[in-house]
Amino acid sequence: MIDKSHIISEIRRIANANGGKSPGRLVFEGETGIKQSDWYPDTWLRWGEALAEAGYAPNKLKGRIEDDVVIEKFIGLVRELHRFPILGEIRRKAKTDKSFPGHTRFDRFGGKEKLIEAVADHCRGNPGFDDILALYDQLKSSSPTVSEIGREPKVVTGFVYLMIPWASKPIGTGCSPISAVKVNGLS
Repeated sequence: MIDKSHIISEIRRIANANGGKSPGRLVFEGETGIKQSDWYPDTWLRWGEALAEAGYAPNKLKGRIEDDVVIEKFIGLVRELHRFPILGEIRRKAKTDKSFPGHTRFDRFGGKEKLIEAVADHCRGNPGFDDILALYDQLKSSSPTVSEIGREPKVVTGFVYLMIPWASKPIGTGCSPISAVKVNGLS
């Protein structure tokens, strides 16, 4: 177990190197190699308690980003790519641009189709988004969804047979040494 005073001194060292801003738990772990399992639950129950003991205020959680802001960031990426992005492109953008929301922020819309519908609704209600609406119309005309073409997904049915290899042999005639002993009367 790592000494409590060592953890506190590492928190202070990182905070001083960062202009007095206390490190988050993951940043601390990455820079020091000290894992949460080294201090939780024996020393502290929350990372904020460790920061407080080191003399720093606990870090604040990021607040919810408004839907309009998330949609407009998504629209910016659509304009950059000249098409609607896939998940990997959203993740890449979030990694390279710290002002871009993380990929989980888009989950609130209920999937890609509903996100694109929300983007289209936003574009219809605000001026200056004719390019996005044109991409939306192009997308809708080229790739109809399952519900739009009225086709049910194919369900495959079949049968599974249970085969027991030893069930076809009379008792005592198997290949195991125990059955051989019973057959030959050597028990």
